[in-house]
Amino acid sequence: MENKETDICIVGAGPAGLLVAKLLLDKGYKVILLDKQKDFNKEFRGEYIQPGVVNILKQLNMFESLEPYSITITNYRILDHGKVVFKYDFDGNYGICIRQSLVLPLMLKECEKHDQFSSCLGQTAFELIKKDDKVVGIKTKGDYGDFDIRAKLVIGSDGRNSIINKLLHVPINKKQFLTDILWINIECPKNFGNKIDIRIYDEGYVVLDPAFPNQIRMGISIKKGGIGELRKKYPDIKEFTAHIVKVVPEAQAEIISAVTAWSSFTPLSVSGMVSEKWSADGVVLIGDAAHTVGPFGGQGINQAMKDAIILARIISQSSHSEFAEDKILDQLRELRYSEVASVHEFQLAQGRLLEMKGLLGRVIRRIIYHRITRNRKSGNNILSKLTFKDLTL
Repeated sequence: MENKETDICIVGAGPAGLLVAKLLLDKGYKVILLDKQKDFNKEFRGEYIQPGVVNILKQLNMFESLEPYSITITNYRILDHGKVVFKYDFDGNYGICIRQSLVLPLMLKECEKHDQFSSCLGQTAFELIKKDDKVVGIKTKGDYGDFDIRAKLVIGSDGRNSIINKLLHVPINKKQFLTDILWINIECPKNFGNKIDIRIYDEGYVVLDPAFPNQIRMGISIKKGGIGELRKKYPDIKEFTAHIVKVVPEAQAEIISAVTAWSSFTPLSVSGMVSEKWSADGVVLIGDAAHTVGPFGGQGINQAMKDAIILARIISQSSHSEFAEDKILDQLRELRYSEVASVHEFQLAQGRLLEMKGLLGRVIRRIIYHRITRNRKSGNNILSKLTFKDLTL
């Protein structure tokens, strides 16, 4: 294929990449999108969209096509040994659990309505093209052959294993979480409701997220790197299954049906990082390419989509001759770094709280969650940030 030219080249066709493409196309920019995957039939983890981001999708007229492939979430609960110690209702707003493999093609179709848009799925970026220390495009290889894309701006939205991040050689601050997670999808038990649960028990906690169309994504916390130790403790998978059924008794039949061996679970090593630099002249990182958080409350996908919204705003408010300069692009990091870092600290603190054992742990958790509930101003401030309540275009 012949070399291409564009205003903006976006590497990574995830939710943030497609959202920033849509926003920039609406502003009149020419956009090329590429992704190393040729389709969207791959494993996704972040599939919960917070209420504030749902409202943005509605404003962009994108939500109507996504809604049939989503499950409405109206509240979030924490249970400590069977007792509800915290509950947050979204008060008229709501989040959604989506199936990314179904929703991303619909977002792509929205972009394809623009004549200024083209996509190359199955194409990988492997080198930044530079001129006088400024990025002016990328070299690609893949299903379309080898060709260059010349662009005023390259946006790296290619996830936690970002090629663009590696090519920039930016320093990274890593955050180490206390636990890993075992994920499995089970059929949704009757009357589970439109909620997300965290259920604490003696050995850790279980996260329950609805998954489209009629499933629950169940995440079981385990000691960091402790899968081998757990398998020795429960050599018979049925013993471990019985252990988890006590925490989620309403899904006994569904859990027994889904868990037939240790290989039924997908282990996830929980970690986080924040890049110290997100941009240079002609290139910028968003989402997991710039920062990763733990897999709780859909913060990863939502923080990435917030990056997309703010970056599109920064670009559209800048002159056409300056929008790709680092002095402009660095505004994204300046506006977002502290929030992302605070999410890390919040998740690390929550992880420590959830992992506290015994009676002392129960007492401390109930005191803290009661204070958050009682102190409406402080509690609502924290929860508004986590649900992106005040996010605007």
